[in-house]
Amino acid sequence: RGRWKRTMNEENVPLPQEGETEQTPPAADAAAESPEMAELRRKAAEYDALEERLKRAAADFANAQRRLERDTATRLEYATQDFAREILPVMDNLRRALVAAEKNKDLGALLEGIRLVDKQFHDILGRHGVEMVPAEPGTPLDPQWHDVIAVVPAAGWPANAIVEVVDRGFRMKNRVLRPARVVVAKPEE
Repeated sequence: RGRWKRTMNEENVPLPQEGETEQTPPAADAAAESPEMAELRRKAAEYDALEERLKRAAADFANAQRRLERDTATRLEYATQDFAREILPVMDNLRRALVAAEKNKDLGALLEGIRLVDKQFHDILGRHGVEMVPAEPGTPLDPQWHDVIAVVPAAGWPANAIVEVVDRGFRMKNRVLRPARVVVAKPEE
């Protein structure tokens, strides 16, 4: 603000010195503020508050996104933990069947043990939504579920019928985990 003369006008307000423009004293600024200026100050304060809220919301979003990524990575890392825990008894039973067969040299007991382990595997897979792809000798080839590894002449078989299932296939819902590997009959010429 400018310097004030020692002389006062009729209202006891100092007069400006020569060459200076008349200015409102600081105490009178607040009282003389125009409604437009008050509105601008209010809008500026509102803008500052909104900007602060936006920064906090952006920070909260970034934190939530990092937390979600971390939780997803942890879930993926341990996704198969329950499945693996269910498979461990199957491995134990297979080992027991082998030990018993070596001690007793009883192939019937070994065969029965292996059948039980196979059933246990299928039960666990079924609980997890995994099922076998239908593939039986005599059924027609379905390229969606079967992978042909050989074509053989087979009298009495229809063309492209499955003659032998080499490896069973598995699917989860409608997604192939592994197609059944099959041998099919060659069309007669």
